[in-house]
Amino acid sequence: MFKTKIYQTPYEECWSEDIPVYSQQADNSYTDEIFGGILGGVIGNQLGDGRGNKAMTVAGTLLGASIANDNKSASGGKVVSYKQVQRCETRYKQERRESVDYYVIKAKYNGKEFTFKSNTRPGSTVDVNISPVNRSL
Repeated sequence: MFKTKIYQTPYEECWSEDIPVYSQQADNSYTDEIFGGILGGVIGNQLGDGRGNKAMTVAGTLLGASIANDNKSASGGKVVSYKQVQRCETRYKQERRESVDYYVIKAKYNGKEFTFKSNTRPGSTVDVNISPVNRSL
């Protein structure tokens, strides 16, 4: 009978990756915030009506300026160049291998068939030891 084993062989896979380099200078311009405030005010003005119109316009202006400021802060500066870095990762190649677990041997003796297992490969002949069984018990 056969058994299947899975062998895993580790190998390293490497590649080059471009990483953006950001400027360290702070952007002191408020253009993004002003534009965001104007756009938010226009949208807020369209949504409000009656007395709520002014409140929606002010809320839209503040929200638009805040979103523009958050977006600028999250970007951390402008990309000025790219740096190439080497990245490596260990991966595994899987391989299935079949091997003999044991041999099933069938033999006939005196009109009867016998089956047994062997861990070693049988040859053309098999030695069998026969002992009489006392059936009178």
